[in-house]
Amino acid sequence: GAHFHDALGGESLMARNRKLAAAAGDMLAERLGLQITAPASMRGAMTCLTQRPSSLDASHAAALIHRLRECCSAVLPVHVFEDALCIRISAQIYNELADYEVLANAFPAALQREIGF
Repeated sequence: GAHFHDALGGESLMARNRKLAAAAGDMLAERLGLQITAPASMRGAMTCLTQRPSSLDASHAAALIHRLRECCSAVLPVHVFEDALCIRISAQIYNELADYEVLANAFPAALQREIGF
């Protein structure tokens, strides 16, 4: 476990992934009009973004997950909590900022197609 992690970059890989998740979250928030839910110091290598208010329900969230996986190979949790649509992105060794740009380009059409917004 630890030796394999170290061979992949260890601490420098973790720092790279935190930086990438923060940059991707900032870009998605700006391009899609979403809100980041926590400061970078609390996020690790992931970012949760919300859209409020949202009239979506769990079936819409499931449809959006499917559409994003189908159209751009994005695998990300999408949930509805109270009046908010919540999506969580994470950064892994195989991700680069261009992956999140594909998501930013696909998200509005996927939302509109599946939900009718």
